[in-house]
Amino acid sequence: MKTLFCLGAFRRHSKFSEQGFTLIELLVVIIIIGILSSISLPSFLRLINLAKSTEGKTTISSVSKKQEAFHTEHNEFTSSFPDLGADIKTETENYSFYVFVDNDTFNGAIHIAKSKQKFVESYLQIMYWKNNQLQKCSPVSVDLSFPAGVIVQAVANPKQFCP
Repeated sequence: MKTLFCLGAFRRHSKFSEQGFTLIELLVVIIIIGILSSISLPSFLRLINLAKSTEGKTTISSVSKKQEAFHTEHNEFTSSFPDLGADIKTETENYSFYVFVDNDTFNGAIHIAKSKQKFVESYLQIMYWKNNQLQKCSPVSVDLSFPAGVIVQAVANPKQFCP
Protein backbone atom coordinates (compact mmCIF):
# COMPACT_ATOMS: atom_id res chain seq x y z
CA MET A 1 0.00 0.00 0.00
CA LYS A 2 1.38 3.39 -0.97
CA THR A 3 1.16 6.30 1.39
CA LEU A 4 -0.34 9.52 0.14
CA PHE A 5 2.11 11.74 1.96
CA CYS A 6 5.83 11.32 1.45
CA LEU A 7 7.88 13.21 4.03
CA GLY A 8 4.98 15.53 4.84
CA ALA A 9 4.33 16.86 1.33
CA PHE A 10 3.11 15.75 -2.03
CA ARG A 11 3.49 17.20 -5.50
CA ARG A 12 0.74 19.02 -7.27
CA HIS A 13 0.74 18.42 -11.00
CA SER A 14 -0.66 21.15 -13.18
CA LYS A 15 0.45 23.07 -16.19
CA PHE A 16 1.10 26.24 -14.07
CA SER A 17 3.19 24.64 -11.32
CA GLU A 18 6.54 25.42 -12.96
CA GLN A 19 5.85 29.05 -13.95
CA GLY A 20 6.70 32.19 -11.94
CA PHE A 21 5.27 35.68 -11.96
CA THR A 22 5.12 37.68 -15.15
CA LEU A 23 7.00 40.95 -15.53
CA ILE A 24 3.76 42.94 -15.50
CA GLU A 25 2.67 41.36 -12.21
CA LEU A 26 6.01 42.24 -10.62
CA LEU A 27 5.83 45.82 -11.92
CA VAL A 28 2.32 46.25 -10.50
CA VAL A 29 3.49 45.05 -7.07
CA ILE A 30 6.51 47.38 -7.17
CA ILE A 31 4.32 50.34 -8.15
CA ILE A 32 1.88 49.59 -5.30
CA ILE A 33 4.78 49.41 -2.82
CA GLY A 34 6.13 52.73 -4.17
CA ILE A 35 2.74 54.44 -3.78
CA LEU A 36 2.35 53.16 -0.20
CA SER A 37 5.89 54.31 0.63
CA SER A 38 5.32 57.79 -0.79
CA ILE A 39 2.17 58.14 1.32
CA SER A 40 3.74 56.96 4.59
CA LEU A 41 7.21 58.57 4.31
CA PRO A 42 6.16 62.19 5.10
CA SER A 43 4.29 61.02 8.22
CA PHE A 44 7.29 58.99 9.31
CA LEU A 45 9.69 61.93 8.82
CA ARG A 46 7.31 64.26 10.70
CA LEU A 47 7.30 61.86 13.66
CA ILE A 48 11.10 61.69 13.64
CA ASN A 49 11.33 65.51 13.71
CA LEU A 50 8.71 65.63 16.48
CA ALA A 51 10.83 63.25 18.57
CA LYS A 52 13.91 65.43 17.99
CA SER A 53 11.92 68.54 19.00
CA THR A 54 10.84 66.78 22.18
CA GLU A 55 14.51 66.32 23.05
CA GLY A 56 15.05 70.09 22.89
CA LYS A 57 11.98 70.93 24.97
CA THR A 58 12.76 68.29 27.58
CA THR A 59 16.36 69.39 28.02
CA ILE A 60 15.61 73.09 28.47
CA SER A 61 12.79 72.21 30.87
CA SER A 62 15.33 70.21 32.88
CA VAL A 63 17.75 73.14 32.79
CA SER A 64 14.94 75.39 34.01
CA LYS A 65 14.19 73.13 36.99
CA LYS A 66 17.87 73.01 37.93
CA GLN A 67 18.12 76.76 37.46
CA GLU A 68 15.20 77.25 39.85
CA ALA A 69 16.88 75.01 42.45
CA PHE A 70 20.17 76.91 42.01
CA HIS A 71 18.39 80.24 42.47
CA THR A 72 16.69 78.99 45.63
CA GLU A 73 20.04 78.00 47.09
CA HIS A 74 22.24 80.92 45.91
CA ASN A 75 19.67 83.70 45.37
CA GLU A 76 20.89 84.28 41.79
CA PHE A 77 20.78 82.59 38.40
CA THR A 78 23.82 80.98 36.77
CA SER A 79 24.96 80.60 33.18
CA SER A 80 27.32 77.74 34.04
CA PHE A 81 26.12 74.27 33.10
CA PRO A 82 28.44 72.57 35.65
CA ASP A 83 26.82 74.67 38.40
CA LEU A 84 23.41 73.38 37.32
CA GLY A 85 24.39 69.71 37.33
CA ALA A 86 26.73 67.22 35.74
CA ASP A 87 24.01 65.38 33.81
CA ILE A 88 23.18 68.33 31.52
CA LYS A 89 24.90 68.27 28.14
CA THR A 90 25.62 71.47 26.24
CA GLU A 91 25.40 69.68 22.89
CA THR A 92 23.66 66.66 21.44
CA GLU A 93 23.35 65.35 17.91
CA ASN A 94 20.30 67.56 17.29
CA TYR A 95 20.75 70.61 19.55
CA SER A 96 23.16 73.09 21.11
CA PHE A 97 22.03 74.44 24.49
CA TYR A 98 22.74 77.89 25.89
CA VAL A 99 21.90 79.78 29.07
CA PHE A 100 21.89 83.58 29.22
CA VAL A 101 21.60 85.21 32.62
CA ASP A 102 21.04 88.77 33.81
CA ASN A 103 20.87 89.03 37.60
CA ASP A 104 20.83 92.84 37.69
CA THR A 105 18.23 94.47 35.41
CA PHE A 106 16.27 91.51 34.03
CA ASN A 107 16.75 89.29 37.08
CA GLY A 108 16.17 86.17 35.04
CA ALA A 109 17.54 83.45 32.83
CA ILE A 110 16.93 82.53 29.20
CA HIS A 111 17.40 78.91 28.17
CA ILE A 112 17.88 78.19 24.48
CA ALA A 113 17.84 74.94 22.53
CA LYS A 114 19.24 75.78 19.07
CA SER A 115 18.52 73.16 16.45
CA LYS A 116 21.39 71.87 14.32
CA GLN A 117 19.04 70.54 11.65
CA LYS A 118 16.95 72.41 9.11
CA PHE A 119 13.49 70.97 9.78
CA VAL A 120 13.74 70.72 13.57
CA GLU A 121 12.50 73.69 15.59
CA SER A 122 14.59 75.71 18.04
CA TYR A 123 13.18 76.56 21.47
CA LEU A 124 13.48 79.28 24.08
CA GLN A 125 12.36 79.25 27.71
CA ILE A 126 12.40 82.20 30.09
CA MET A 127 12.29 82.42 33.86
CA TYR A 128 12.48 85.71 35.72
CA TRP A 129 11.50 87.41 38.95
CA LYS A 130 8.60 89.85 38.88
CA ASN A 131 6.83 91.25 41.96
CA ASN A 132 8.79 88.87 44.21
CA GLN A 133 7.46 85.83 42.33
CA LEU A 134 9.27 83.54 39.94
CA GLN A 135 7.66 83.65 36.50
CA LYS A 136 8.48 80.42 34.71
CA CYS A 137 7.40 80.18 31.08
CA SER A 138 7.04 76.99 29.08
CA PRO A 139 9.31 76.41 26.05
CA VAL A 140 8.25 78.19 22.85
CA SER A 141 9.39 77.67 19.30
CA VAL A 142 11.53 80.55 17.98
CA ASP A 143 13.46 81.44 14.85
CA LEU A 144 17.10 81.61 15.90
CA SER A 145 18.58 82.80 12.62
CA PHE A 146 19.59 85.95 14.57
CA PRO A 147 19.98 84.74 18.20
CA ALA A 148 21.17 88.06 19.66
CA GLY A 149 18.00 89.79 18.46
CA VAL A 150 15.80 87.14 20.08
CA ILE A 151 17.68 87.47 23.38
CA VAL A 152 17.34 91.27 23.35
CA GLN A 153 13.59 90.90 22.65
CA ALA A 154 13.24 88.35 25.45
CA VAL A 155 14.98 90.62 27.98
CA ALA A 156 12.98 93.68 26.89
CA ASN A 157 9.60 91.94 26.82
CA PRO A 158 9.64 88.48 28.45
CA LYS A 159 5.83 88.14 28.33
CA GLN A 160 6.11 87.98 24.54
CA PHE A 161 7.69 84.54 24.93
CA CYS A 162 5.34 83.28 27.64
CA PRO A 163 2.30 81.47 26.28
